[in-house]
Amino acid sequence: MITVTWAEIRSGVLYMASEDLCLYAIKERTGQIIYVGKSRDPFGRLCQHIGEGQDLPSLIGRFILDYLPESDAWEIDLYELLECYELIGEEYKYKKYLNRREVMIIDSRVDRAETVLIRKYTPYFNSAKMSGLNPVPLPVIYCSYLEKTSKQIVAALMAISPRTPKG
Repeated sequence: MITVTWAEIRSGVLYMASEDLCLYAIKERTGQIIYVGKSRDPFGRLCQHIGEGQDLPSLIGRFILDYLPESDAWEIDLYELLECYELIGEEYKYKKYLNRREVMIIDSRVDRAETVLIRKYTPYFNSAKMSGLNPVPLPVIYCSYLEKTSKQIVAALMAISPRTPKG
């Protein structure tokens, strides 16, 4: 596992393409895992979360950006393929060249490893991905953020909902 900070991700200094890195866990300052994701290009995907290379940041990306500069010190654990196999209790046999079927098998193992981490840590920002999952609430220090965000969502929904004439 490799651990990096958001400052390192945002600076681009650490960007490296690695076939071995495939799963990541984002932790806020107290060390609580708040999001688990997977990607064949985790560094690129993490940059996408904060809006680089696309129009809008993701929900977790907005949260990270709203807490800059503090969030620059938050850590991301990057898991290698071998560690994904260990998470699901299977043995990984390295092959330099893979056929399409083997790539699909590896992808399904990474999916399973992601599910294992989500079920283990129940991250707040993964709650929509898993039905029946009760996410661990964000630490109290972020309650004002949640209140503000909730009010913004309600206001946005009210602004776009069709108004019915009063009779």
